[in-house]
Amino acid sequence: MLLQHHPDYYAAKRHSPEDTLLVIEVSDTTLRYDRNRKAPLYAKSGVTELWIENLEGDVILVFRDSRSGRLFNHAALPPRRVHLAPAFPDILFKVGELLG
Repeated sequence: MLLQHHPDYYAAKRHSPEDTLLVIEVSDTTLRYDRNRKAPLYAKSGVTELWIENLEGDVILVFRDSRSGRLFNHAALPPRRVHLAPAFPDILFKVGELLG
C-alpha cells in the first residue's frame, strides 16, 4: 500500500482510504480471491486504484475508477510495458521490473 506523506508517518492516526494512493497485491495462487473478494472490499472502502501482480500470468492487472463499490478492470500489462499511475504522474513504472 502506498500512502500519502504524513509528517508523523501515521503515528497519531491510522491511515484511511483517503490517504491511499495505490494498493498492490502480489498474487501467486490467490488470483481469484484477490479479484473477487479483496478488490470489492478495497472499492467499498474508497480505494481508487488496485494493481494485482498476477505472477502465474506474468501481467499486472490494473483496476481503477471505484464506482458503486466496484473497481473496474482498466488494463492487463505485460512485462514489456511501461505504465503511468495517476497518483504518480512523474514516474514511469516498468512492468517487467515490478514482476521481477
